[in-house]
Amino acid sequence: QGVPRSAVFTSARAGILILMEGQVPVRTLSILLGLLLAAPGHGQDWDQISGQSRLRFVGTMEGEAFEGTFHRFTAMIRFDPKALHEARFSVEIDVVSADTRNRQRDQALRQEEWFDTERFPRATYRANRFRSLGRNRFAADGTLTIKGVSRAFTLPFSWHDTRDEAELGARVNLRRTDFNIGEGEWADGQSVGRDVQVLVDLRLRRAD
Repeated sequence: QGVPRSAVFTSARAGILILMEGQVPVRTLSILLGLLLAAPGHGQDWDQISGQSRLRFVGTMEGEAFEGTFHRFTAMIRFDPKALHEARFSVEIDVVSADTRNRQRDQALRQEEWFDTERFPRATYRANRFRSLGRNRFAADGTLTIKGVSRAFTLPFSWHDTRDEAELGARVNLRRTDFNIGEGEWADGQSVGRDVQVLVDLRLRRAD
């Protein structure tokens, strides 16, 4: 038994269009319909809750740890654990806003040997490849650009969401010298450590 192929089946969610002409077995048609109905949805957009989101970093100077905060940054997040292929991260950081609660150190960070904020006032992170690590853990494979240097960068993160809000948390290390941060006499890592921990805590609200 067959059905006319004059029917056109569309799936806006999956972006699939099937045009059937002639005769198709019912079994085949049932399989096609099942694939359409099972197709994953679009990613969900989230708005950053600025007053409740933090972007920090921890470095070492003369063997002592210090913490800094970027007071100004924007995070555009599209994420749904069930639609990783649609996920997107776009983060822009105003590096001039770096604050380590030490005026002399903060002024030094703006200099040419460090962030060189006059030439490179912003850092960015873009990601469009995502993987599940299990237990509400994921990894974003993207590109981190600091001081004009772009490198592949993987951000492991945790994700918890409710109906209207979500929390994204990440702890990841990077080597500052990979991005020419701390050049010249500061590059050997003896007085200022080369490894920096980045701490991300985002509070997000589901976009309309």
